[in-house]
Amino acid sequence: MSRRLGAAVAVVVLAVVVGALAYHVGHNAKHHGQRVRAQHPVWQALARHQAELRAITGVDSLGTLEGVGQEPRIVVWVDKITPEIQKAVPKELEGFRLVVEVTPSPPPGPPTVHGVITAVTPATPGQAGKGLVGTLVIEGAYNAAGPGAGAGVPRTVTVSIPSSVQIWRPQGEGKTMVRFGDVQAGDSGQVYLTAKLSTSPWRARAADVEVYLRE
Repeated sequence: MSRRLGAAVAVVVLAVVVGALAYHVGHNAKHHGQRVRAQHPVWQALARHQAELRAITGVDSLGTLEGVGQEPRIVVWVDKITPEIQKAVPKELEGFRLVVEVTPSPPPGPPTVHGVITAVTPATPGQAGKGLVGTLVIEGAYNAAGPGAGAGVPRTVTVSIPSSVQIWRPQGEGKTMVRFGDVQAGDSGQVYLTAKLSTSPWRARAADVEVYLRE
């Protein structure tokens, strides 16, 4: 009986020792990972690996995500999540988890009309009393979703220009403000509208105006 009891005690002691060692190793590994992340911010880890991540077919952009109570992580934005991309993108880099997400579509911009200015009419006293400086007639393309969202629909639009709206002339990498009186028929323009066009005759109100004056 004493031998059996001794063997049982030995097994229990061995299990306790093994369990303690496993906890110690896991505890140290966890804290080691935390120390690595503390010493190497997530954005630095991304910087060291962005070339290899951008080389993956289908990757649009890269970024990092940090928040209160959340583990910092690297975000990989793609056109479409496929099995090939999931296999190519590593699960972890330098202790930071990688998350694959679909690139969000840009929100639609304000409706625009762009083209050639065919008529410039200063405001009448009555219109000026309502806060207008005049009207522009633009013959060109109307885009309900804003610039860059397709070719647009051919339209000739009469646009009312409020006195509060500034008229800009793109110049190099910047813009120069011009007066309504400086705009002439034959200039090119792009007008951001306050609302979508509804019915003909096509009339709208400007929210912002860019004019390319003739030299």
